[in-house]
Amino acid sequence: MQPLVNWLATVRSDFICNIYPYFTYINSNGQITLQFGRLESGSVTDSNNGKIYTNLLAQRLDAVYAALGRLGQGNMRVVVGEIGWPTSGGTATDTDNARIHNQNLVNVARGGTPLKPNWRIQTYIFAMFDENQKAASLQKSWGLYNPSNFQAKYTINFGNSQTLSNRITQGMRLSSGQFVESKNQVYKLIMQADCNLVLDRIGVGPLWASNTAGYASDGYVELQSDGNAVVYGGGVARWASNTLGRNDGAHRIDVQDDGNIVMYNEANQAIWATNTAGSRITQGSRLSSGQFVMSKNRVYKFIMQADCNLVLDHIGVGPVWTSNTYGLAPDGYMELQSDGNAVLYGGLVARWASHTFGRNDGAHWIDVQDDGNTVMYNEANEAIWATNTAGR
Repeated sequence: MQPLVNWLATVRSDFICNIYPYFTYINSNGQITLQFGRLESGSVTDSNNGKIYTNLLAQRLDAVYAALGRLGQGNMRVVVGEIGWPTSGGTATDTDNARIHNQNLVNVARGGTPLKPNWRIQTYIFAMFDENQKAASLQKSWGLYNPSNFQAKYTINFGNSQTLSNRITQGMRLSSGQFVESKNQVYKLIMQADCNLVLDRIGVGPLWASNTAGYASDGYVELQSDGNAVVYGGGVARWASNTLGRNDGAHRIDVQDDGNIVMYNEANQAIWATNTAGSRITQGSRLSSGQFVMSKNRVYKFIMQADCNLVLDHIGVGPVWTSNTYGLAPDGYMELQSDGNAVLYGGLVARWASHTFGRNDGAHWIDVQDDGNTVMYNEANEAIWATNTAGR
């Protein structure tokens, strides 16, 4: 082996090897859990280096890095030439286990290993298609696609950046720094490097958190195959949605345009939420064209229309209040400014204002209330401006 790795170093090549967590798992005589084998969760402390491993791939990969280090090639990168999970023909072989393994592979590959935390994992999934002409059944079924009809056997979110759309599906993981974002790009659910899972209104601040900051430096959140969303730090569960064992099909988490994070079951029923649907505008935040906040009872909507008009709408009934700025500009927005004044701008010109600045009464906010009134309050919780539309 020494001559081989020395030659690879002279030609500046990576070290390419195949790693199959599946085979390690099934040959472990029960010493390795299914969750650890399919890169889902776990906590194993290496007795040699003292590192904590949360998945089998990282553990196997660091074993290769350690061996290369002993051969004097500690800076040689390792590429996983083949890795995968079969869907039939053996123990724990079905599309669910394969999907979870390969989705977790995509997620963990965005980061490094405990020994090489700054080196992203480079790997190639085996295989694109099932090898349906092979004789042995286990060897036939490693593909992502069926070669007969070219249809995907299951779906994986590969992503191409830290942003993973606005949905988390079962088996997916958010590692440190990764986030999902609402389609209107106003709200972001991010797994912070401090082990805290945070819902952030971009440009405003946090609306909800798992309150797990500082528990570990290697945190991640995963929507597990049992339907439970769990934040892990240091290999230990630090927070959970407690949505397991419901027998209601696959779960998913949506980051919604209204600021609410909701977990739905297969019947599209909400089973968990952050309950942060935007009914409040805080100081420094802005409503751009088409954006709105809604009362908690979902009856009233305060919307910045594309025609430059700010409208309080009784849904299904019609407008109950407007700023009367219709058609003054095509690029209007309303901002609750740092001086406490709510101002509607169109064409960079102030078109309407609440005239609530210069009061020296602390921070202001605007609530879209369930009674149909939209009210601005000061820090003492005193009403200082309103649409006066209660009951309409």
